[in-house]
Amino acid sequence: VLHELLTAGGDDWLETTLGEISEVIGGGTPSTSVPEYWEGEIVWLTPTEITSQDGEFVSNSNRKISELGLKNSGAQMLPKGSVILTSRASVGFVAISAIELCTNQGFQSLVPNDSVLAEFLMFWIQQNRPEFESRSAGSTFKEISKSNVKSIKLSLPPLTQQKRIVDLISSVDSYLESLRAALASSVSARESALESQLESFNET
Repeated sequence: VLHELLTAGGDDWLETTLGEISEVIGGGTPSTSVPEYWEGEIVWLTPTEITSQDGEFVSNSNRKISELGLKNSGAQMLPKGSVILTSRASVGFVAISAIELCTNQGFQSLVPNDSVLAEFLMFWIQQNRPEFESRSAGSTFKEISKSNVKSIKLSLPPLTQQKRIVDLISSVDSYLESLRAALASSVSARESALESQLESFNET
């Protein structure tokens, strides 16, 4: 169903590329030998943090850098609403920045223009992750280049349709999350009941 929603097509769908609907921005790492570059207030993401938060909004990181570290590295600030895309080792994992932040060099993140919703772009990338993986190369670890990310083609529906698709997918995700919570609660209740019955059995 997700595939059909994101690839339905139509006369009003635009054939385009990721490079035409977004600015692709890489990242960098300040020198770890300079303490002044670290322990600042700027959120600085690594790929492992995004693989564990795939499809979510992110606003924090395990380590932070300083303004000095930002100025003395290849890291670049990404605006709120950017699509954070892993491009090295674990390729094609995505999240959306809930605040201004930056990343290390394991990313080729997308800053959407006015023609595309960040959530739609995130869902589209999740659905098409094999395309990103297939364009990756490298002997030590797989990596997709900025030019390859920019050249990936997609069919883009009008904004009104994008919004409907995003709302539908989000509602399904919310429903699934409520089911997971209910299941976890049921499992906990079952375990408690079994423990209670076991205690009663042992007492007799």
